[in-house]
Amino acid sequence: MHGHAARDLFLEWKHAHPKADPEYIEKLRSEITHLGFIAATMLHTKRPPSYIEGHVNSANFIEKLDLPVIAFGFGCHAMLDDTIAKANVDERSIRLLRVIAERSKTVGVRGEFTADLCKKYGVNNVTVIGCQSAYIAAIANVDKPIPKTEGERPVINLSLDPDERPLLRLGITSNAGIISQGDTTEEKIVSGELTKEDFAKDEANKNWVAPFLVKAFAEGNPTREQYHDYIKNRFQKFYNVLEWREYIAENYDFCLGTRFHGNMVALQAGVPATWVKHDMRTKELCEHLNLPSLYHNELWNYKDIHDLARECSYDSFWQSMPARTQEFLTYLEKNEVADLLAPRVTEGFGKIIKGGAATAAR
Repeated sequence: MHGHAARDLFLEWKHAHPKADPEYIEKLRSEITHLGFIAATMLHTKRPPSYIEGHVNSANFIEKLDLPVIAFGFGCHAMLDDTIAKANVDERSIRLLRVIAERSKTVGVRGEFTADLCKKYGVNNVTVIGCQSAYIAAIANVDKPIPKTEGERPVINLSLDPDERPLLRLGITSNAGIISQGDTTEEKIVSGELTKEDFAKDEANKNWVAPFLVKAFAEGNPTREQYHDYIKNRFQKFYNVLEWREYIAENYDFCLGTRFHGNMVALQAGVPATWVKHDMRTKELCEHLNLPSLYHNELWNYKDIHDLARECSYDSFWQSMPARTQEFLTYLEKNEVADLLAPRVTEGFGKIIKGGAATAAR
């Protein structure tokens, strides 16, 4: 989804494949002026990611292409209590960071923690920009207010790592929709491949579910049968951002979850969303962009999702968005790609910077 948002910024773009074939490199150099590197969780502070070889391939490709690079969404994977001092990023990821930085006027990162982590490894030409998806959302809503809501038609999204029991229970008790960004077992339930009877007997977790679900089932809240019913009736998964956005706009009036981009799709659709901060990624993005949010452990204090919906306000978001948008536009200008923006994006940025939506959150 964040890749879709980066591409949505520009009038023209083309896919580049990170392969080091000399003929392909030569052809690509004749067709493009800049390489947009759409990143996500790049710097893991404790152990290398399973896709670490992709960092090696990307670094090799960028070195051989040797064109100016502009990064979008460069972030880190760290827990809320992690520190820069204790971070131990794999050398292969550090090499990729340095290869990008050497070809960028400045590297766009998600937040202050990531910026400080880059500086620890000698990369000082960094700019905190948040995520491009937030600026697409601001453009989508600049001419209309993001409505206040009672959350009568809520939708939730869950992550695999944190203890999502309180969020799941809020979803079930409110009969909220649930939209996935993974969860193959849940897809089997919806398709009918995994019956309620088989799921109920799966104490060995052969059809894998996240650890928090194992805990919830042990507590009987929900039971395996209740969870199967909930997923069967309320679960959705999308592979197309436009369809995802349209579905949320038509069916829901409030979104709550730990998935940063799952919530951002809702906001792009004009549906108010509240982010649940469970790691450094969500924390630094929410704080830089002034998005409505609460910490994960605060969810235990809520028994009704409607209370969270009523507390959702975009006043701070719109108050800070003119300055944030100007910072993002300056970042694009420094990397010499601002003149490549789509006209509607340039127009939208202009409205936001002038404060056109400053009073939109009512």
